[in-house]
Amino acid sequence: MVAQPATASRDDESGLAVRARRIAHVVLAVALVGLVLGYVQAQTYGIIGADGYYHIKWSRLLWEGFLRREIPEFTWLPLTILDAPRYVDHHFLFHILQIPFTWFGDLIVGAKLSAFVYGVAAMLASYGLIVQSRVRWPLVWLVALLASSSHFMWRMTNPRAMSVTIVTLVLAIWLLFAKRYRWVGVLAFALVWMYSLFPLLLVLAVAWTIGDWWESRRLDWRPVAFASIGIALGLLINPYFPENIALFHRPRVDEGCRGLDCSSRGRMVSARDMVGRDHRP
Repeated sequence: MVAQPATASRDDESGLAVRARRIAHVVLAVALVGLVLGYVQAQTYGIIGADGYYHIKWSRLLWEGFLRREIPEFTWLPLTILDAPRYVDHHFLFHILQIPFTWFGDLIVGAKLSAFVYGVAAMLASYGLIVQSRVRWPLVWLVALLASSSHFMWRMTNPRAMSVTIVTLVLAIWLLFAKRYRWVGVLAFALVWMYSLFPLLLVLAVAWTIGDWWESRRLDWRPVAFASIGIALGLLINPYFPENIALFHRPRVDEGCRGLDCSSRGRMVSARDMVGRDHRP
């Protein structure tokens, strides 16, 4: 009976030590990621990657259009798949997320800041998944992630949708672990509006379903069902419908034609006229 208070005290001290260590790890992770990505951004005054100039300027134009209660017309790339008659903003939600960074006087500074904020968020989301999975030495794996690929680091310093997509996919993985499948559908809907690689979430849901079946021998289709419903609704309930669906069909047709007159519009199509090169004439 006498030893109980001492035992409780030791347990409290042990709990405080664990929490302090976790807080220290988080602070170190934030500082490490912030220093690395900040250092990369500081190496140039300009925006890293050519597409960032389009994204930040269009985000600003969207904001000005929203103030007028309209979506502005895009008229600046008439010789690409983003010409005015069939323009689709397949990064629409990302551009909305980028709008607060257009409130600075200098759009270049705003773009670099958005790239830094969302890049840090992507790295920390990945770190959080490592911690949540109870992988040993999480800070070591974070350093490995930062040093894994120069191309990956370049992507994370672009003011583009890739970093926000990583955050979305990591959140989807957490929701799958928590079995909150309806919210996976909500994320799927949002990802359709955010980035053209939204099928990745469906692939993730299929992989999760297969892994869950392999472990439990019980087939639960809810992850795939909700992800599919979210994607379908995101495509149908879309400010650019039905051109948004035609956009994803068009590049495959154009790439297959390679200069032949086989498009539905009866015009000559080159292999360069496809998603991934959509800003080139």
